[in-house]
Amino acid sequence: MGQQKLRDAKKAQRSNIHGTLKRLTYEKLAEKANVSLSTVKRLFKGETLLTEYAEAITDALGVNLQDVIVEESANVDFPYDVERPSLESYCYEALFDSGSLVRIKAPHGMGKTSLIQKVICKFQNHDYTTVIISFNDAEQEDFYSLENFLRWLCLIIGNELNLQNRLDELWDCKNSNKINCTSYFQDYLLNSVKNQLILCMDDMDLVFQNLEEYEDFCGLLRSWYNKMQIRSAWKKLKLVVIHSTEVYMIKDINQSPFNVGISIEIPELSLQELISLDNLYQLDLEVYQIKQFMDIIGGHPELVKQAFVKLKHDQNISFSSILEYAHTEQGIYRNHLRQHLLNLKKQPELLQAFKNIVMTNSSVCLEDEVKYKLLSTGLVVLDGNNLKIRCKLYSEYFRNKLGNANE
Repeated sequence: MGQQKLRDAKKAQRSNIHGTLKRLTYEKLAEKANVSLSTVKRLFKGETLLTEYAEAITDALGVNLQDVIVEESANVDFPYDVERPSLESYCYEALFDSGSLVRIKAPHGMGKTSLIQKVICKFQNHDYTTVIISFNDAEQEDFYSLENFLRWLCLIIGNELNLQNRLDELWDCKNSNKINCTSYFQDYLLNSVKNQLILCMDDMDLVFQNLEEYEDFCGLLRSWYNKMQIRSAWKKLKLVVIHSTEVYMIKDINQSPFNVGISIEIPELSLQELISLDNLYQLDLEVYQIKQFMDIIGGHPELVKQAFVKLKHDQNISFSSILEYAHTEQGIYRNHLRQHLLNLKKQPELLQAFKNIVMTNSSVCLEDEVKYKLLSTGLVVLDGNNLKIRCKLYSEYFRNKLGNANE
């Protein structure tokens, strides 16, 4: 498996230098590959990365990127990646504005992280300092309290900027946690950056799910945005927030960063974009075949890429077999589908609501909280104010699974 090859390569390098140098940590690997720490961690977790970043890391480890591709995964944005210039340009131009805040919203697997990586890559060529952090890197104890969380946030940003940890020195227990965090960020972290800083916060949904005082954190981000509009020291900061869930739970709109700045939603791939992607992969599919494919999975970027990577690199599989077995335990999407089922079973209320949509085979009206949580899964789409199943793949798989009394 690809992830095991990465771990083995990292372990081998550590063994080669044992006794003479420090072990090869993620930090050292990031430095060696000239990429950020969070980028290294995302590759080892199997998350989506641009090819150039993935190659930099595997080259530093002395392994071939092709050997790291997991059989049933498409987690590396290969050169065969459809360009979405209008979307990328819109995001790029929005970040050029002074004191800008860009919010990127789409369900899991729609290409949020890939989009911002491409945009960030362009800014790095213009002498911008860029930091991408993922709240997925936080441990459960980091969400235990607002203080723990904000100290973790300052620590991880400082690590990405290669700055010494001065939290114990500068964190004043007489001040509130929000004041401490803002002071540490302004006086130490932001002050250390001489050019423009783009700070991207990915997986914001985890904050809503795990941090009890999430509204305080949202209020903090809103206060930063307000400072970015009027204070010269803050105008060099640009914020990007990436999330999947519709933000319905913040009671005070004046304490929310989700009603200011620029909002970008990522649509599914169009027929023409799939045709372009087919040309890049040199699969020579007919237009009618691509339409058949879209009839099953729509234009879901992650599912499209998974099928096209499989067809490109596995000579033992045919296009017709991918379509025939797509919704079954034999199909290439079985792990994707199982994961969705497991996630739903952890949330009985969501599972029941989703089952109603699947079994009625029509759009269903739900309470806002349940509706927005289901939307964030990517299994459903809006139909007016109601929800309906996203695509035939999900409809067929879950009708079989949820229609079985034993499931």
